[in-house]
Amino acid sequence: APSYQAMLNIGKVFQQYDSDSTAMVVLESDEPVGEAAHKYYDEIVAKLKDDHEHVQNVQDFWSDPMTAAGSQSVDGKSAYVQIFLNGDQGTSASYASVAAVRDIVASVPAPPGITAHVAGNTVLNADTRVAGHQSMGTMELVSVGVIIVMLLAIYRSIVTVLISMVVILVELFAAQGVTAAAGYLNIIGLTPYAVSMVTMLSLAAGTDYLIFLLGRYHEERSKGLERDDAFYVAYSGVSHVILGSGLTIVGACLCLTMTTLPYFKTMGLPCAIAVVVTILAGLSLAPALLTVASKFGLLDPKHKIASPGWRKVGTSVVRWPIPIVFVTSLVAIVGFVALMTYVPQYNDQKFTPADMPANVAMAVADRHFSQARMNPELLMLEADHDL
Repeated sequence: APSYQAMLNIGKVFQQYDSDSTAMVVLESDEPVGEAAHKYYDEIVAKLKDDHEHVQNVQDFWSDPMTAAGSQSVDGKSAYVQIFLNGDQGTSASYASVAAVRDIVASVPAPPGITAHVAGNTVLNADTRVAGHQSMGTMELVSVGVIIVMLLAIYRSIVTVLISMVVILVELFAAQGVTAAAGYLNIIGLTPYAVSMVTMLSLAAGTDYLIFLLGRYHEERSKGLERDDAFYVAYSGVSHVILGSGLTIVGACLCLTMTTLPYFKTMGLPCAIAVVVTILAGLSLAPALLTVASKFGLLDPKHKIASPGWRKVGTSVVRWPIPIVFVTSLVAIVGFVALMTYVPQYNDQKFTPADMPANVAMAVADRHFSQARMNPELLMLEADHDL
C-alpha cells in the first residue's frame, strides 16, 4: 500500500526505523504537569533509548522547549512520546518489543498522581492476540456444549454422544496440532483470527462429517441390515460426500490467499490445512471408531428412523424442478442484496474488551488528545538540492 511504502521510506531516509510498529507512551497527571512529571518522563525516555534490541527510535519532543508544546495536551495534564519498535506488526518480534516497552515503563517509579500508559495500533495488535487466545477456551466450551445438546436431541443416547465427542475432539486436536506445527516450522503464519477460524471450522466440519456417517448407518440399520453391511453401505454412500464437501471448503479457504489484505490472506492456508486434516480424520478415524463401537452394539439407533418429510421434498424437486430453481434463486438474491448493505470494519478497538490494557491506554489518550495525535500522519518533502 502507498501509505505503508511511504512510512518505511521516511524511516529509511532519516535512518530511524525499518518496521511499521509504533507505540505511544502517554503520561497523565491529576494536576498540570511539572518538574516531577518531566523527571519521570526523562527516566522512561532514557531507558527506552538504551534498549536497542526492541526500540529503534524515540521521538523525544517534550524534552526540547522548541517542540515541547507539540507533545503536550492543551489542558497541560498529559504528554506523550512516540517510539518506533523492532519487528513488523503481528510478528513475534513486535510482540516482544511491546512487552519490553511495558516492562520499561513499569520499572520506573511513578510520582504521586501521575501514571504512564503504552498505547497505539501495534500495542492494540499485541493485546488483541492475547485476548483472542483467552477467548478460544470460551468459544470451544460453548461450541462443544451446543454440539452435545444437538447430538443428544438427535440420537437420544449418552453413549452415542460420548463416542461422537471423542471423534470430534480428536479431529479438532489433530487439525490444531498440524496447523500449529506448520506455523512453528514457519511454513505458514498464524494470527488470532486464523486460529479462531481453524477451531470453528474444524469443530463444525468434524461434527458434520460424523453426522453424515452415523446418520446413514442408523438408516441402514433401521432397514434391517446387519451391522457390517450397514457400515459398508453407509461408508460407500457418504465418503464421497465428505470428500466433496470438505474440498469445497478447502477451495474456499484457498481463495483467501489471493486477497491483498493480510487480515484475510493469513487465514487461507491455516484454515485449508485444518479442513484437510479433518477430512482425512472423517474418512479414517470416524469409520474406525464406528466399526469398533458397532461390534458391541453401542451405536445402534434408539428409535426408528423415519424421513417422510425429506422424501416429500425430494419428490417435489424431481416433479417441479424449474419452479423450485426459480423460487430458491429469488431467496438467494435477497441474501445477496442484503450483503450489499454490509460495511466492514477493521478497527480492532471496537471488537476487543474495553478493559484491555491497550484500550485503557487509548481511553487515557482520548481524554487529552485527538485521535489524530495518537495516530499521526507524516509528510516528507524531497528535493533534488540541499534544502
